[in-house]
Amino acid sequence: MNAGQRRDFEPIDVFWADYVRTLRQAAPPPAEPRALAAELDTLFGGLTTHELSRVDGLPITATCRGCRNNGPNRRESVCRTHVGSVCGTLEALLGVPVEASHEPGAADGCRIQVAVRGTAAGWPMVAWARRAPHVTPQATLQGFVVVDHARGSQTLVNEATWRILQEATEPHPAAHYARILGLAREAVARILDECHRLGWVHTSFAPLSDTPPGQPARASGEG
Repeated sequence: MNAGQRRDFEPIDVFWADYVRTLRQAAPPPAEPRALAAELDTLFGGLTTHELSRVDGLPITATCRGCRNNGPNRRESVCRTHVGSVCGTLEALLGVPVEASHEPGAADGCRIQVAVRGTAAGWPMVAWARRAPHVTPQATLQGFVVVDHARGSQTLVNEATWRILQEATEPHPAAHYARILGLAREAVARILDECHRLGWVHTSFAPLSDTPPGQPARASGEG
């Protein structure tokens, strides 16, 4: 790097949130608090044990007990890596962008408070869904089929699901698919939520300008 040049680095918690979310989108985490907590325990190699208040919606409180990093020589980088990885795991599960506050060193355990992320201007972030590269929608004599090359499976689906996956070669929010395909936005939202659960679509997060500030964002990017 030449003298006078400046390089910006991504915060460590943001990096780990993006990395873990990308890894888990093809195989979303278990949607049950104790099972997900046990998976997080394993992910961090027994660094701490986790308790989750819920996993079916936000906000979520994650309590960490017996953390080996929670002592006089606590390293902030370890905490930020932990927080980012928890956020990425929950983003993969819920399909919505999240942000977290961290309260270390509490007597009964550290707490991570997770909520839907918004922009600085107050616009909620929404998910833009794109078909996963290992998925191919096909029309056959038997009906509409989704071929999942990663799992080696073929699944019969309804026409609406097939049409959405056909269109989803580029990322779009649910409102786009509803408008282009002439479907109800609520129906598109449900389909994209299910496709996300099955690993058939990947999501990226961005604000949707026509979403009123303060309105909650859906997992499928409903605006």
